[in-house]
Amino acid sequence: MKKVIVTGSSQGIGKACCQLLIDKDYLVLGLDYKLSDSQLSLKKNYRHILMNITSPEFMNLWMETLKQEKPDFIIHCAGMGALGRFNELSIEQELLMIDLNVKGTYEIVKGAVLSHDEKLPLHVIVFGSTAGFSATPSMSTYAGTKHFISGFVTSLRAELHLSKSIIKLSSMAPPPVRTNFRENMGLADRSVSIRGVLQPMDVAKDVYHVMFLPQTNRVTGFINRLIFNYIQYLLPAFIRHRITYNAGLKV
Repeated sequence: MKKVIVTGSSQGIGKACCQLLIDKDYLVLGLDYKLSDSQLSLKKNYRHILMNITSPEFMNLWMETLKQEKPDFIIHCAGMGALGRFNELSIEQELLMIDLNVKGTYEIVKGAVLSHDEKLPLHVIVFGSTAGFSATPSMSTYAGTKHFISGFVTSLRAELHLSKSIIKLSSMAPPPVRTNFRENMGLADRSVSIRGVLQPMDVAKDVYHVMFLPQTNRVTGFINRLIFNYIQYLLPAFIRHRITYNAGLKV
């Protein structure tokens, strides 16, 4: 039975990935600082690892876990966002986001590379965003963290290939997904919903596709790939920025 570690397993995309992979008979290890979802805990092929990615002890605990578990796949879904005007968002909130999205992703990948047995295959999939290769007004710091992931994965993936490492590295770049993003920020639900927002399971199914076809900046959905990779650049930059800015601040 193939073994997968999924971070951020208690909600959103991470939870959906766990559900999908459990149903496909993988042994799933969910890693989160919260207790596991009760439905997941009832599954025989699910185990929960209580661990905080932003804690000072994380790197050592993570490497010990990897040496012990020897997973076939690592799917790093844990992350957070901050929505609002740059001068209005708190420094504490944005630094926590940088800690989780940037430092956390670095440590997940660094730990995997340093502790991995080169005789065993491993595929690490991390989460960027379409904000990682687009200007995203009203989410500037969040976009910056996702730009880091995009550049980091693209460069390290090339390095692993050139060094003939058995480790594979991929990144997802989903467009907006209906998760607890606003709730986690203490914001009310939108009074007007945005069209085309994906469900977590849509992204989970795309992750499963990437598990066997490694790639970078994978945008979920054929139409979304056309829009974010090609069509958006046909519009003048100021129009793209205004659309994104208004959508982000709309209540």
